[in-house]
Amino acid sequence: MFGLPVLDVGIGLLFLYLIFSLVCSAVREMLAAVTNARMRTLSNAITNLLGQKADEFYAHGLIQSLHENGRKPTFIPSSKFSLTVLEILAPTADDAPRDFAAIRTALLKIQNIPLKQSMIALADASENDLPTFRRNIESWFEDSMVRASSWYRRKTQWVLFLIALAIATIANVDTIAISNTLSQDGTMREALVAQATAYVKANPNGPPQSLQETIESARQRGRLGIALGWRAESLSDLPAQFGWLKIAGLLLSAFAFSLGAPFWFDTLNKVVTIRSSGERK
Repeated sequence: MFGLPVLDVGIGLLFLYLIFSLVCSAVREMLAAVTNARMRTLSNAITNLLGQKADEFYAHGLIQSLHENGRKPTFIPSSKFSLTVLEILAPTADDAPRDFAAIRTALLKIQNIPLKQSMIALADASENDLPTFRRNIESWFEDSMVRASSWYRRKTQWVLFLIALAIATIANVDTIAISNTLSQDGTMREALVAQATAYVKANPNGPPQSLQETIESARQRGRLGIALGWRAESLSDLPAQFGWLKIAGLLLSAFAFSLGAPFWFDTLNKVVTIRSSGERK
């Protein structure tokens, strides 16, 4: 069973999906950097927690030190968040120790009702213990970051699909047509399987994580041996190539690319392992 061409066609497609997923992820990260998407998501989450106090929060020295080239940070440690929040909501004199009773008095003066209710609830749960209160604030912040990350992923998933659709269309990565080509061309199929196997062995810890590594990996594996792109003598000839089967093939590719490189790497790794096990038997 393990020598069947259908398995090699599957490996070829999985490898193709993996490489183009890396390209799509690199484009998405570059767009996120240009549009400051991560920074804006974090800033919106902070504003949701602190309301009008968010400006004072970002102006504090502890947070100013995290600014990147004059821009708001894309990540704030929870320990710095809790300390800064206490500094702006319950400030103390320079030499005065931080007293929990004084903190409660300051919290009662907060004008923002949701913020006031949240901070008093966190203070009550700490049982007048300052370290516990700080940990409660940190947990409150971390819970908010989980929600913000979930919202960011949902939003960028649609962006990733649109990027994937654009790349699949521009490069003419048609899953249906490529499947037919691989099923008929044994030489191309074997070459793709060899590349896929070498890639899995060279990356035992999974696909690259950083943007630079992603771009480099995609560049190195850019020569897949598959004829991609459009073939037309003039632009007016292109519309004739867009039949329902072509559109379906491009949509399948775009959906596959949007699933992400980690998914395709894990799947490819499993299938390559199954194929290798079958060859040894």
